[in-house]
Amino acid sequence: MKKYREIILPLLLFAAAGCEKSEYRITEPRPTLEVTALQDSYIINQPAYLQLKVSQQGYDGEFQLSAVLNEGACELSMQGSDLPTDGTWTSMSNTTEILTLTPTLAGPLRISFEVKTKEGEQSGRSFINFNVQKSPALALEVEYPETASITERIELTMLLTKTGWTGAIPVTYTQLTGNGTLQYGAVTITPAEAFSVPANMEQPLYYTPAERGIHRIQLSATDGYTTQFKTLEIIVTN
Repeated sequence: MKKYREIILPLLLFAAAGCEKSEYRITEPRPTLEVTALQDSYIINQPAYLQLKVSQQGYDGEFQLSAVLNEGACELSMQGSDLPTDGTWTSMSNTTEILTLTPTLAGPLRISFEVKTKEGEQSGRSFINFNVQKSPALALEVEYPETASITERIELTMLLTKTGWTGAIPVTYTQLTGNGTLQYGAVTITPAEAFSVPANMEQPLYYTPAERGIHRIQLSATDGYTTQFKTLEIIVTN
């Protein structure tokens, strides 16, 4: 009977060891990177946006991002910080990031992206291609009366036209002859100092003459590529 017990005990220990619970975690062999352009057109010196999304089943560590500029010229940033375009690895705070891309040269633009884990597993490069367009032409128009009274505030209607431009454009006011003040909204404009005016919508300005005679004022607008001038001549009478 004693021999029987000695044989059974090792068998029970072996069976118990074989039934221990084991945890297995399946990890994909390498991360996956998706690059999505968030708009259809790209214009020189105008910010555009890309979405980068990285995933790897079974991995919850940090990813690093590498960007390589293959053709063209641009500036890249991620969360407000410059992103190198020479292949340098940069830490990603999130698995989904929005990059700001500012083209600085018209023509073809080709960039590749790659991500890797802290263990060094890499996604392989994802390429994205753009055709950067030149900045559209800038036009400056001003409607104004040719004569006015010394007692009135003269309304000027300015229109800056630039196709596809959604921001403001700096405008400078110069008093060539006569004496008066120019007002935009509630602000009195200082000569030779730039003020920002939204593009593609009419904007009212008001000129108040301080004396009779011929008043010549010049408005100039620039988009960084071209500068447009408009000279106004108003005869101020009683």
